Amino acid sequence: MKNFSLITTTALASLLLTAQAQATVVGTHNGYLQVQQTGPIGAAPNYLNVNQNANNKLYVDQAGSNNKAYATQLSSGNVAEIAQVGIANSNYAYVRQVGGNGNYAGIEQGEHGVSANNRATIWTDGTANSADIYTGNAVGNVAGITQSGSKNTARISQSEQIDNQNYNTATIVQKPGSSLNAASITQNGSKNTGTIYQYNSSNSADITQRGIGNISSITQNGSKNFGYIYVDNEHDNSVSYNYNNTSITQSGSGNYAYVAVGGSSNKAVINQSNGNKANIDQIGNSNSAYITQNGINNNVTLSQYGNGKTYSITQNGSNIPPVTIVQK
Repeated sequence: MKNFSLITTTALASLLLTAQAQATVVGTHNGYLQVQQTGPIGAAPNYLNVNQNANNKLYVDQAGSNNKAYATQLSSGNVAEIAQVGIANSNYAYVRQVGGNGNYAGIEQGEHGVSANNRATIWTDGTANSADIYTGNAVGNVAGITQSGSKNTARISQSEQIDNQNYNTATIVQKPGSSLNAASITQNGSKNTGTIYQYNSSNSADITQRGIGNISSITQNGSKNFGYIYVDNEHDNSVSYNYNNTSITQSGSGNYAYVAVGGSSNKAVINQSNGNKANIDQIGNSNSAYITQNGINNNVTLSQYGNGKTYSITQNGSNIPPVTIVQK
């Protein structure tokens, strides 16, 4: 194992490390750091730990499997990008950006060859921060983004290997006290799970899943939020797990929930409170829709196309306009 320690202030630095390299990097501010940790297939794992203050840029490239990369950045104007690509299995990447505005964090895992059992985590605090996690050829990967503050953006994409049972998990949490945030999850393949939690007002959340046996859910607590789930079944209908389950739960007023599903044996659920709008579109066979609204001034539109259509609509309250239902 090779050990490296670098301390840099207001500097440009580049490290090129071979396999079995361990690096600890400490910087203050206005720095630029690029780290490459490489090695042949089967080489021992790499380890990297970076701590930086304001206005730093960090770019990390780790090749192989069982690598670990940790980055902590304080204050504003930081950029952290970690790439663990190639035939990359059981890697872990973690980025923490604390108490700043206008920061960016990105993690990429996999892409060339199947990428399995990787973990990616991003935490950000502050305003107008952006976070991205991308996994290519993903099987059994876990990705999570947690954000505190307002006007933040979080995106997770787990893609390719559409014909496999992928078992990927993506979770975005935009914590209480946050507003005007946007969260997005995209997953291709089967048996994936996508979950978004948002709190306070004027947030937007969307989940797109292409495949079967997937589960997606959006929970929004607050007012004037928008939740959207799109599911497209692109697989052989003969398999036993030819279904997708979707749900949106919104508490507060002035919210809008929209679920669009194409495929077979899909289930869509929307739960809302006062003054909200719910819309479900289902195209395919044996679909089911369940909508529950409690309070006043709620609105429902349901469209189902295909055979075996079932639905349940429950509205508890007053001043409710007529429900719009289209079945063909």
